[in-house]
Amino acid sequence: MKLRDLTCISEDINLDNYIAFRERVKSSMPYPEWLGDFSRDDLIELLANGSKIWIYYSSDIPVCSMMLIPSSEESLSKFGLSLNYGEVADYGPMFVDPKYVGNGLQYQMLKALDQYCSNLGYKYAVSTIHPDNSYSINNLVKDEFSLQSQRNFKRGLRNIYLKRLPVIEIKYSISVDEFLEMVSSVGWKTYAKEQVNKALKNTMYMVKIMNDGNLAGIGRVVGDYSIVCMLTDICVKPEYQGNGLGTIIVDRLKTLIEENVHDGEKMQIELTPTHGNEAFYERCGFKYKPDKITGMYLWIKK
Repeated sequence: MKLRDLTCISEDINLDNYIAFRERVKSSMPYPEWLGDFSRDDLIELLANGSKIWIYYSSDIPVCSMMLIPSSEESLSKFGLSLNYGEVADYGPMFVDPKYVGNGLQYQMLKALDQYCSNLGYKYAVSTIHPDNSYSINNLVKDEFSLQSQRNFKRGLRNIYLKRLPVIEIKYSISVDEFLEMVSSVGWKTYAKEQVNKALKNTMYMVKIMNDGNLAGIGRVVGDYSIVCMLTDICVKPEYQGNGLGTIIVDRLKTLIEENVHDGEKMQIELTPTHGNEAFYERCGFKYKPDKITGMYLWIKK
């Protein structure tokens, strides 16, 4: 089961439904105190001060949930961390319906939070876990969290785990060498440098993603600057795939296009996705109607 295939609700959360879901999960746990017990009033205050809850559904059935809590000076002091609280995201309660345990959903939620927090500019993520909760600890370690200390709180003993989040930068230029590096990394056909140089000069918009200073992904828009354009060369290096970078590239290119369409105008964005990536582009807002429209192409080689 993939998190991206579930329906995500992250706005206007029904807190009564959220609490009922959480309590149902807790009732199946051998140690329900591990999950915590924010009251309705607690949740209202947290959400009013920047916290965020996500609930993932299959049809109308809640499957799993995660929470982000901005850190405070007080909370970091309790954790024994000497960091700028504005740079630290606290990963709050995270739980999965027992029927869906074993699908890797907790780890997928950790990766989704990593991406979300990196995009917001957070530099670190912290999470507190009971020392006997080996399942959650294994997922945190898999997600490159490291144990910092062990602390006693009102709800019992907790391990403090910390992770440095990758710094994601969006830039608006692509060099010839960077282009060739990217297409080679995903196994696409390469081109002569002179041809790539000409293509880049004739590009409407281009975006590249840097992950901790390393080239991670690129994307371009080509077109007539007026009626129609096309997304092309959207690619992310294999080692960075699965972290939402492709979505960042597509969203940024769509924004660049939209910013240059004037009132009363319209522009069509086309693309020819590689096989298997149709669902990704549908999640980015594109329409896929193979019964009505089919894409075709022709290579001219000399």
